[in-house]
Amino acid sequence: MKVNNLKNHIAKRSDFTSIILSLSHISFVFFPLLLSTYFDSIILTVISFIWVGIFINGIINLMHESAHRLVFKKKKYCDFLGEFILGPLLITDFKAYRNRHWVHHNKLGSEEDTKFIYKKKIKGLNFIIFFFECMFLKEGISKFIHQFSQGKKTKISLDFFVKTISIQAILFSLIFFSQLLVLNHNLKEIFMNTVLSYVFVYLYSLASLGVFFSSLRAIAEHQVNNNDEHLHGHAILRNLKSNFLTNLIFGSYGFADHATHHEYPSIPSYNLKKLRKEIEKNNDDLKPKKGYFEILKDCIV
Repeated sequence: MKVNNLKNHIAKRSDFTSIILSLSHISFVFFPLLLSTYFDSIILTVISFIWVGIFINGIINLMHESAHRLVFKKKKYCDFLGEFILGPLLITDFKAYRNRHWVHHNKLGSEEDTKFIYKKKIKGLNFIIFFFECMFLKEGISKFIHQFSQGKKTKISLDFFVKTISIQAILFSLIFFSQLLVLNHNLKEIFMNTVLSYVFVYLYSLASLGVFFSSLRAIAEHQVNNNDEHLHGHAILRNLKSNFLTNLIFGSYGFADHATHHEYPSIPSYNLKKLRKEIEKNNDDLKPKKGYFEILKDCIV
């Protein structure tokens, strides 16, 4: 579809603004890692676990924006953010993720589509089963292994391993030394608090609730649900209504305007809504009809 002033929609905001917003978002998601170590409270630790698990999908969305090289004006800065920070933080091979993601764009809904979680049936009891599969790490382990699959072989690249270990060591050290500076505890207690925060609040949360909510997002955006709106093979492209909360959980960085993004993948996320409002007048498929929870309810009930 022809779009007036497409160059204006492609134009990126200042890198300084993107840095501030990205760092603020990362801090918002991960600050419970520190908070849970400062107070001797099981309840706060559990709340921190839930917080990270629910909101970490937003950081996955930011990695997606980096994969499209839309966060910063210079591509090398986007690559640095994805390869050296976000990928290792999410224990994801960023280069492999980018390659798979472009196949997803080009082969959406086909047998060659590299994203297939949206095909997961969560109707009725299947939803409960899927939740426990995530909590018992079946889905998380499967996703981790799949990202290294090359045909019938599974190979972890040395580049990914070094970057991930480095970022994980920095994160663990940050949790440990922040306690050392703030709390008047002995080293053994600080170390045990650090291990609990790192393993339970971060790693387990990412691999369980994080996988669960990111999967629900993909299902809401692509799963065929008794209609043929914007149908692409075995998948649907949807734009979804999103409020402040659902944007934080699912729809940040333009994911709520998912159909628009697939049509115009070179448009930065913060320009997608404006673009969509311009073109939805001539393309009813792009008009959001339901929100994330409404679509998920249709898929579950």
